[in-house]
Amino acid sequence: MIELQAETLALEIPAATPGREKVLARVEKISTLVERAGSVIRRIRAFSRRDTTAAAAFDPLAAIDEALEIIASRIAERRITLSRSYPDVTTMVFGHRTPFEQVIMNLVANAVDTYGPAEDDDLARRVVRIAVASSEGGVEITVADRGGGIAPGAIGRVFEPFFTTKAQGAGTGLGLSISYRIVQDMGGQI
Repeated sequence: MIELQAETLALEIPAATPGREKVLARVEKISTLVERAGSVIRRIRAFSRRDTTAAAAFDPLAAIDEALEIIASRIAERRITLSRSYPDVTTMVFGHRTPFEQVIMNLVANAVDTYGPAEDDDLARRVVRIAVASSEGGVEITVADRGGGIAPGAIGRVFEPFFTTKAQGAGTGLGLSISYRIVQDMGGQI
């Protein structure tokens, strides 16, 4: 409703209005903040309830590729090179594919966020690596980056809801806590 009102306001501002561009920029900011608030609310809802649909076997490689396609523009915008290492034979996993894709998107987004603005002289180190390997009775997925890492004092808290190491306004602190629950529900570890 707020976003609709902001969009309507933007359409109603006459073209000859002095300072119109500044007003439109503020309206755009309102829309962005509304979208962000909606995202936080959706994540809180997802965090608070379990999926009641039946779990099924799915191809984790296809799910990973789908998740990467969804966030491809974010990866490209940051000038990140994506490196994939997949096994020749796919091991199916049992669970819910869509939440699994959310886990991959959260992990890759966090890896992408470790890099600051792209500088031409550091493009070679701007890599996010996804490696998939069969392990004892399952699949092991590694998402790695060459960013700064997590401070030792924060490691024990990264799965707590609303805990974030990102700057204020840059993260909700829900991605890893939701990912943790999703992976646990699938019988895995993160």
